[in-house]
Amino acid sequence: NRVIAQVLHRLEIMERWGSGYERIREACREGGYPEPEWQEMGMCTRVIFRPHPDVAASEPANEPANEPANEPANEPANERQRWFMEQLQRGGQVKAEDIVSQWRVSLATAKRDIASLREKELIEFIGAAKTGSYRLKMSGKNR
Repeated sequence: NRVIAQVLHRLEIMERWGSGYERIREACREGGYPEPEWQEMGMCTRVIFRPHPDVAASEPANEPANEPANEPANEPANERQRWFMEQLQRGGQVKAEDIVSQWRVSLATAKRDIASLREKELIEFIGAAKTGSYRLKMSGKNR
């Protein structure tokens, strides 16, 4: 909305209407990337960035480039999960909200981290939904 953009510009919260589009296009040009595709969908805008032509030609399609090859199934997959388990090991009663505040991630991300630990049977939830807590399990899946 242009009126809202003008108000935000006057409050020095926003530069001006459309200035970000040009910076993004210029950055893509400078980096040798194809120009992004802009799709307006009601009140939302979707921006599609295409891979660099050099990378797109050299990598097979639909293969994850940074997926761990031999990650053990019974270990935490990321630093947030390791932190969560360390807190439990120290006797803490941590929740998804603690991951959010410690790591500045969304609640959905924190819940996925915990769900992954539960799926690997590294932790379990004990008690009622509102008053219960997580604890470490003695043995995880595949141990």
